[in-house]
Amino acid sequence: MRRRVLIAGLIVLVIGASLYFLGPYLARGSLNIDQLVQLRNASELEPGSTIALGNAPPGMAFAVVYNSTPPSPMKVIAAGAEVNEERSNDTFIAIYYNEGSSSAPVALLNNNTYPVTVYYSAAPLSIYGVLYSMLSVLLGGLLIVAGGITVVVGLILRPKLK
Repeated sequence: MRRRVLIAGLIVLVIGASLYFLGPYLARGSLNIDQLVQLRNASELEPGSTIALGNAPPGMAFAVVYNSTPPSPMKVIAAGAEVNEERSNDTFIAIYYNEGSSSAPVALLNNNTYPVTVYYSAAPLSIYGVLYSMLSVLLGGLLIVAGGITVVVGLILRPKLK
């Protein structure tokens, strides 16, 4: 057994595990999942009326999740343009990425001909936090493999003869 190789492998293994398990926590702070999962806000919308949801900061995404009673799609408007929406059961999801240099207002428009009660949540998303998280998990996984191989090599190699 080569003690120095073994110790170096264990250090790399611990650093890799730390990065691997730290990654999801980096993303959690940037995603504001708690704000989006629960549809915290409720409002009655007349036909043609809007709700201001907030501002999308420059260089960041802004997510909107909503459902309504009766279930019907509405329009998410950001910086004066309609945002594409995805439907999952009776819940609608729209994500707008603000490429501009200033904040962009985001609103929900009732484009139906009847009033609806809407339940919604909206929050800004940091794309860079997600990227850093993915890189941390990837690098951590690679370091775990490299550290594991180094530990095995350190255990298998015979000590140096002096």
